Amino acid sequence: MFYRGAWCPYCNIALATYQAQLLPQLTERGITLVAVSPQAPDGSLSMAEKNDLAYPVVSDPGSTVAGQLGILTAPSAEARASQLQLGLDLTAVNADATTTLPMPTAVILDAEHVLRWIDAHPPLQHPHRSPPDPRRPRPARPLGTPHEAHPDAPQEGRPMTVRLGLLALLEAKPGKGDDLAAFLQAGRALAMAEVGTVTWYAFKISDTSYGIFDTFETDEARDAHLGGQIPQALGQVAPDLLASDPDIRTIDIIAVK
Repeated sequence: MFYRGAWCPYCNIALATYQAQLLPQLTERGITLVAVSPQAPDGSLSMAEKNDLAYPVVSDPGSTVAGQLGILTAPSAEARASQLQLGLDLTAVNADATTTLPMPTAVILDAEHVLRWIDAHPPLQHPHRSPPDPRRPRPARPLGTPHEAHPDAPQEGRPMTVRLGLLALLEAKPGKGDDLAAFLQAGRALAMAEVGTVTWYAFKISDTSYGIFDTFETDEARDAHLGGQIPQALGQVAPDLLASDPDIRTIDIIAVK
């Protein structure tokens, strides 16, 4: 797992969540979980000790491995200025004294260290995507082939089960749009761990306006989400990233395609 660094509040929550919810399952299967960042080794050690992590937390000096995977990005000039105002200087944190960061990325290697799967999440405002990997082919759909129906769409004789939703509208502080986008991109990992959350979307309306939309089958699942890791993480970064309190609305879904 590639993360940005110990300075990132979301990364701290995400790595702790991986330990609680993902590590036991991987250990049962004999799979090693490793967290990788571009920060200096002391920063990796601090990350492991602060969160009492039981899996390796290592450094990628110069972002050598991340660069080979094509998952590097960097904060915009505006985001960089905001970071400096808050006392965060990436050139002092990163081992190579640059502002380069990896995109939140999950990578799977087999026992022979051959890349078998990669899932990178570029910032919403980043113009480039990770290059396609021939070892990770995506099935093509012939032109003219109808799109498959949504898995929760009601079919003849089958009732619609996804009836509840949650909409959160977020307004970033000036210069914090990139950071909020990165936070939302990284939030997918936590959403994937929520059994009762059927779908989870993060979206952008403008350079400062963003949102989250989730769907659920039961009130219990929606309540569990509201009391879960994502709202907790949002609460921790809100004073730094948001211009106002999140506008959170519960909704009823009346139709699904």
